[in-house]
Amino acid sequence: MPNPTPPVWRKDVVLTDGTSLRLRPMAPTDDHRLRRFVERLSPATLYNRFMGIVRQLTDENIHRFTHLDFSNEMALVGVLDDPEEPGGEKLVAVGRYMRQPDPTRAEVAFTVEDAFQGRGIGTHLLQELMPFARMAEIEVIEAEVLASNHAMIELFRSMGFSMTADTQAGTVHIELRLVETELSQERRWAREQAARFAGVERILRPRSVAVVGASARPNTIGNVLVRNLVQQEFAGPVYPVNPRYEVVCSVPCYPSLTEIPRPVDLAVIAVPAQGVPEVIRACVRKHVRAAVVVSAGFSETGAAGKALQDEVLEAAQRGGLRMVGPNCLGLLNTEAGVSLNATFAPTYPPAGRVAFSSQSGALGIAILNLAQELRLGLSQFVSVGNGADISGNDLLYFWGQDAQTDVILLYMESFGNPKKFSRIARKVSRSKPIVVLKSGTSSAGARAAQSHTGALASSNVVTRTLMEQAGIVQTDSMERLFHAAKVLGTQPLPRGRRLAIVTNAGGPGILSADCAEAEGLEVPPLSEALQASLRTFMLPAASARNPVDLLAQAAPEHYERALEAVLASDEVDQVAVLFIPPMVTLAVDVARAVLRARAAARAEKPLVACIMGEQRQGEDIDLLEAARIPTFRFPEDAVLALAQLTRYRDWREAPPGERSHFDGCDRAAALEIVRQAAGAAGDGKPAWLAAQECYRLLACYGIRTVDTRFAANAAEAADLGEQIGFPVVTKLASRTIVHKSDVGGVALNLGSAREVESAFEELEERLERIGRRGEMDGVLVQAMASHGMEMVLGMSHDPQFGPVLMAGLGGIYLELFQDVQFALHPVTDRDVERMLDRLRARRLFEGYRGERPRDVPALQEMLLRLSQLVEEHPQVREIDLNPVLLMPAGEGCCVVDARVSVAPVDPFQEYVIAHVDD
Repeated sequence: MPNPTPPVWRKDVVLTDGTSLRLRPMAPTDDHRLRRFVERLSPATLYNRFMGIVRQLTDENIHRFTHLDFSNEMALVGVLDDPEEPGGEKLVAVGRYMRQPDPTRAEVAFTVEDAFQGRGIGTHLLQELMPFARMAEIEVIEAEVLASNHAMIELFRSMGFSMTADTQAGTVHIELRLVETELSQERRWAREQAARFAGVERILRPRSVAVVGASARPNTIGNVLVRNLVQQEFAGPVYPVNPRYEVVCSVPCYPSLTEIPRPVDLAVIAVPAQGVPEVIRACVRKHVRAAVVVSAGFSETGAAGKALQDEVLEAAQRGGLRMVGPNCLGLLNTEAGVSLNATFAPTYPPAGRVAFSSQSGALGIAILNLAQELRLGLSQFVSVGNGADISGNDLLYFWGQDAQTDVILLYMESFGNPKKFSRIARKVSRSKPIVVLKSGTSSAGARAAQSHTGALASSNVVTRTLMEQAGIVQTDSMERLFHAAKVLGTQPLPRGRRLAIVTNAGGPGILSADCAEAEGLEVPPLSEALQASLRTFMLPAASARNPVDLLAQAAPEHYERALEAVLASDEVDQVAVLFIPPMVTLAVDVARAVLRARAAARAEKPLVACIMGEQRQGEDIDLLEAARIPTFRFPEDAVLALAQLTRYRDWREAPPGERSHFDGCDRAAALEIVRQAAGAAGDGKPAWLAAQECYRLLACYGIRTVDTRFAANAAEAADLGEQIGFPVVTKLASRTIVHKSDVGGVALNLGSAREVESAFEELEERLERIGRRGEMDGVLVQAMASHGMEMVLGMSHDPQFGPVLMAGLGGIYLELFQDVQFALHPVTDRDVERMLDRLRARRLFEGYRGERPRDVPALQEMLLRLSQLVEEHPQVREIDLNPVLLMPAGEGCCVVDARVSVAPVDPFQEYVIAHVDD
């Protein structure tokens, strides 16, 4: 039904020239703005839009264009702040569609004011209209374009969707199918990120900086900010701003931003929270394009603070200003030619090629101290604070493209937009490692759920799954975060998992070998030939197997020759050298021996060093770190860092995987099933599908099930048994009783109509005795399934991450062993392979103790079909397929039991809001 109320939606988009434009739905109050807009258009623009000569629009035209039903027609406008225009807004662009007689099609048109053409506005309008069209169940958008209107034709081509064009009589008829393709997703992603990259670069590479709230009082934030910028010799001018001072840190101070005589690229704001909105507006008047708000007192304090933060963000977005914070430590950039220290931290880290983002300002100070202590060189550091504008996702994309950064570190307390984070991380990880320390992942955060999948998919499990799918290296402490960064940033990727350990003490060698095995590395015995070569110079009691134990009496020459041999050997992929300084050998001499061995071997292999019992500031450590050989206090830390490097190599070299789409699925029939059930759910809460509807839904997507039929009484059940053919199984059909076996709800191997009737009646009596007869809808009558391995497939809807798929060992063993794996939707064929490969029960797939191998490809296909069902029906909230019988190779798999819950979905929320960037 038509809805004459404009949807509550708006979006500030960054145009190709870096300016900002607000998009919102057309409203009846836009009549005067639309008239003035048309009056400003050139004759050529009017001709292209209306395909003829138009001098002005009639009152009837204006009314028709501004009074929409938002069902069969939709229009978005682009507006700018302008106090001289009606309502303080100037309308500069319009994009609209109107449904055609074929209700799955709509005609689309765009008009952009001449002065604003060429900035990507038409692309933004088309991109943002598409979710509204999908919500209205429009599948194809059409446009009639003059053949001479090359800009509009190129706009459609650039979207990457499946497009057809037909030229007749000087016009081009264009059709665009609103089905996302890999190309359309890639191009949309590239458009979104290009403007964000420019915004972050303005913040991290400013040519001038103003500190608003600067202070002459020592040890205040306003004073430390100016002092850090000056002492670190920022490459551009620094402008303190405070009307109370003439000079701050020996630098002239200005009463206000607008009185600074030269341009300002970045404003660092350290004023009380209530004053920040006005400072942001002053930045806009001064044409400052970037800001860092270190001030606290915003959303972290409650509702009032959140409202104030929204006001700040509104002012920034309307002015085209990108902002870090509020409530943050600041940021720094050690790059030569920038030397920006816009923090109030007491420590400035060494320069390097590791970028770091922290969601905790307080922890940021400890991070910078630890980076200096561990000699980890940083390229850039950003404390995002509340992340009102610039988010970790923006920084992740920027650093993925930044030539000054090789490794990206993130300390995260929460995800702003997990889906977008995953998408960016998957792309960036293909070229640069991402290392994450995520807090707040304890089991205390797990939610209650009625399905097996939901109960097992805790927040920690889902977070870990997201990281694994995106190729992210996960750590459990700040120190190990930096350890991983040191190895990932300095060492080549290993060719394999074979680790050689060279040590002068047995204990550390054994600890290293144990840790390596636990982390999936191999410590294989060296070949007899290589051992013989080592024994030619080793002490008589030394061991040449692996670990190579040189003994405490070993001289630096023993280390040099042993390391050269294993580094040059094809039997070894990576090397850890361990040294405990005895009385007779100096650590610095061993360090020099390590460097000589690496140079002589000329092998591109990961090499790490653990020198125990030494101060971390010794000459030996300096030599090794300067030569890009990471050093560690303890052998386990060294080996764990190598294991993380190896896992990253495994992910990066594996094919990325492809999403599958199966033709022949009956989406319309499935939609009818879920819509009816969701509509019947009370108060928007999830409701379980009737048992027979579950099987119908699965059949719509080609998911094979055991022959199953519903009976409401004993006589019907007996009759169905006759039709199916004995023996049969009867199962309780109930929307509320999850575990049928707990109430005796399953009767197996029933060989006659009488046995079926008896089973039905006994179940009724049993439920009556325990007061649950009213929960029985009837029974399902099934053919006795062939023997198969019992598996479980499922899906739960995480409130933060969205749909999460599960696969594992099923039946009665599900809760007992919990041998399950997860993947965030949507999944690729590679994700599905990974899920099944990581099961502890995977050896059973290959055939165990005389059993035939199982049809794993059929199970993989079933998971991919389940993913397509979830993708096309957001009303589906939870699915349990348990058991799924995995048959011998070539015989497929089939669902024996199925439970599906659905809930109403707000189309506006699902199709439009879900597509808004974080």
